[in-house]
Amino acid sequence: MVATYVKKENTTTTLFVYEKPKSTISEKFRGIRSNIMFSKANGEVKRLLVTSEKPGAGKSTVVSNVAITYAQAGYKTLVIDGDMRKPTQNYIFNEQNNNGLSSLIIGRNDYVRSNYVDRN
Repeated sequence: MVATYVKKENTTTTLFVYEKPKSTISEKFRGIRSNIMFSKANGEVKRLLVTSEKPGAGKSTVVSNVAITYAQAGYKTLVIDGDMRKPTQNYIFNEQNNNGLSSLIIGRNDYVRSNYVDRN
């Protein structure tokens, strides 16, 4: 499955599913989640990797919105921003990037302090 996302010049939001749940694009992200869920007939999909060869292709926007749709559907959801050069998820979710993946890899922080849980 390939997802295509085109960001418009005057778009200010990135978390469409959270901020504009009744919008057409939010419904598209829920459709992506449904397609992923039904793509594996013999069990549920446990891991998902979103990547592209180009910067600015919309990977971070797709990841954050699809993750929200999974969380809203009651699934335990963990987003790992593996972009070591230019991480974006901390900006999208308005979090500081003090204890991230690189801190965890080099052993500076443990798992518990490196992840963030939103109870909403």
